[in-house]
Amino acid sequence: MAKVKSKDTSVSKESEVKDTDTSTVAEGKETDTKDTSVSKEPEVKDTDTSAVAEGKGADIKDTASPEKQKEDKASTHEKKCVALALKYFKNYKGEKVLHITSDYQVFLSHNKGLALAHQRTIPEGVLTTVSAEGKIVR
Repeated sequence: MAKVKSKDTSVSKESEVKDTDTSTVAEGKETDTKDTSVSKEPEVKDTDTSAVAEGKGADIKDTASPEKQKEDKASTHEKKCVALALKYFKNYKGEKVLHITSDYQVFLSHNKGLALAHQRTIPEGVLTTVSAEGKIVR
């Protein structure tokens, strides 16, 4: 049998262990004590509040009342319904009105009952009827 010389390729524990407690390395124990928890507190910038107090440079948005927000939402919905209806009227030339539900499904004039039945399945919104001229029919 031939003898094989082996090299000592071991590396000292101190050189291969990073971010460890040195007292445990000295005892021969490798324990990673690196703190991985995230506990950042929000940074507070030092600002001059005198300009805000005087009303200069204040970027505070004026929040509208809930009634105003509902009106804006309804107005936006009606505008989208009119735009959608005008596209449909190009393909359905004989139609006088179209019924559009709050989820933007379009029903022909003779299917108003179906449109109402579908609208009742939707938690919010109302059925919008649009004329061929692009006006909301009330």
